[in-house]
Amino acid sequence: MRKFVFTLQALNDIALSNEKQQKNLLRRVEERLRTLREALERMLSRRDEARAQCAKDVDEGTDALRLAQYARYFESLEELIAAQRQSIALAEHEREKIVEALVAIRKEIKSFENLRERQYEEYLAEVKREEEQAIGDVVSYQVASK
Repeated sequence: MRKFVFTLQALNDIALSNEKQQKNLLRRVEERLRTLREALERMLSRRDEARAQCAKDVDEGTDALRLAQYARYFESLEELIAAQRQSIALAEHEREKIVEALVAIRKEIKSFENLRERQYEEYLAEVKREEEQAIGDVVSYQVASK
């Protein structure tokens, strides 16, 4: 009796390999996103701390030079925060693209699984027909030899 062979196994293997690659890529992007978000939180925390210190200095009566320094610092910090938010947005967009690709690959793999199931059912039906044919040949031989 011959063995079952899925005719599209090579394509299924490629799809499984692509899925693994996309999952690895997704893990790396999510790690980068986590790092970017943590950096943003640190920046926001620094900004809040600096604002509190600036307010304290103003209450204590600071000079104009110190206030100008605070203004420049806040301006540069806001630019850094905006750039960090942009980096996060780009990483999130990249993550969405990867998730979409993974969904498409999963659909492809599911299609291959369905095709494999159908081919296996056809294989079993053919094996059954061959067995029935063999039994019929044996019975015909026994009847003919009597």
